[in-house]
Amino acid sequence: MQNLSSAVRSGFCLALLAACSASPPRDPAQASSTDSEASETPAESAGDDASEATPLAPASASVESDDRDSSPPRTEADEALEMPASCSATSSGLCTPPEAFVRTACKRSSVELALAMFKKSTPWTRAYLRLRTEAWYTGSRLAAPVQLELDEEVLIVADRGGGRAGQAQIVGASSYDVYRWDGKCASVMADEVTLRRPSMPRAAPIPWRRLGDDTRAMLLKNSDIKLRQTLARERCSEDSSALRCTEATDALTQQIAGYVRRGGKLADPKLVLR
Repeated sequence: MQNLSSAVRSGFCLALLAACSASPPRDPAQASSTDSEASETPAESAGDDASEATPLAPASASVESDDRDSSPPRTEADEALEMPASCSATSSGLCTPPEAFVRTACKRSSVELALAMFKKSTPWTRAYLRLRTEAWYTGSRLAAPVQLELDEEVLIVADRGGGRAGQAQIVGASSYDVYRWDGKCASVMADEVTLRRPSMPRAAPIPWRRLGDDTRAMLLKNSDIKLRQTLARERCSEDSSALRCTEATDALTQQIAGYVRRGGKLADPKLVLR
């Protein structure tokens, strides 16, 4: 009995000693704070190492890159037009400009280009209207109708006679794309024009305001053009729809056309919209 009591007392002492040696439970808030600090410390250390390994580029480099990329691209209208010097082959033997050039010229409708195209030295085939007619340019779906006048001089820029050299043509279906003095294109039937020059060929209206400063200055060196331009400005200042204004602007157009036909000097043409 005495031995049993001693064994129980020894077991109790051992259990009490084990309980005292165990660590006390942590406070939940304190444990959370400690865990958070432990998780943040490695991240901050890694961030410092990363910034030292790959330094940021200077701010000035980014600005220079933005400035370089923000410059506006050059457009087709900014480029000087290269005038063709040779004719495209046609079944009829007419001298027409290259097809790609014609597409650009008809699209831009540049009056300055038209003056250069009608110069005395150019090889393009001239044609003249046999009647007063309304026409469209079939090369553009958005083309508006234009009025062509009797004896109006045009350049044949496309021969749509039904085939190229060596190919069969469709009789009676021939048509032309023509280029006017105002820089616009139109499509006409072959029987609406003639290659025989009339005694006084006419030109489509040449809008003075659509000419560049260099071209105007060059034209005004001619005394006759300067006189016509002064009269047109005076007569159109009061009423631009009056008959006297229409007659004065038409006289200016015909004077400019005559100057160009005779080989008058012009500024270098540029493909511009005005």
